[in-house]
Amino acid sequence: MAQPAPGWYEDPTDPLQQRYWDGTTWTDHVAPRPVAPAAAPPAAATPTSFGGAAAPARPTSTKATLSLVLSIVSWVALPVLAAIAGVILGHLARAEIRGSGGRIQGDGLATAGLIVGYLNLVVALAIAVFFIVVFAVFAGAAGT
Repeated sequence: MAQPAPGWYEDPTDPLQQRYWDGTTWTDHVAPRPVAPAAAPPAAATPTSFGGAAAPARPTSTKATLSLVLSIVSWVALPVLAAIAGVILGHLARAEIRGSGGRIQGDGLATAGLIVGYLNLVVALAIAVFFIVVFAVFAGAAGT
């Protein structure tokens, strides 16, 4: 599949500006998106395409995907271990996404993985505290 030619295209992260595509990756060079005159005819190609080929999609962070998958799995199997792994991967994914300068997506997946993982850990902790209290009550009642 042919890549679009180097040039200015609509910024994938901000439709109000353009970002320069060097032929292989998005660069850090941005400019305000030009405003087309109201009576101008529609262009044959959109700013995000060249010759019918769409601008390349941003990849999704694998760590973000694994974070959400492990956090969901923690509710079915390996409750605490999978939740801890999901939370750690969620934090690593968010750091990776923020450091990529908009070249990697998946912040929503990472956030969902963090929420689901932390909820699993809170529920596991509440269950553990409940059983400790019940054991202490019955142990105290049996000793009297």
